[in-house]
Amino acid sequence: MQAIKQILTPFSDNINIKLPKELINKTIEVIILYFPEDNESADREERLLKIYNKSQGILPDNYKFDREEAHEK
Repeated sequence: MQAIKQILTPFSDNINIKLPKELINKTIEVIILYFPEDNESADREERLLKIYNKSQGILPDNYKFDREEAHEK
């Protein structure tokens, strides 16, 4: 499988991606993800580590994951 990864900052609502010739006339999948800045990633990692350390990596017996609650934050 061939993969192309580009990290860019678009300045309009259009982007152009130059494809290798071997992908022309092939079905491809394009996935666009937000790429956090270094400080955002570090802040997130720090918050997760703080939560993990506070819980000592153990969930309470009555813990129930609530997807809706998780998305609210």
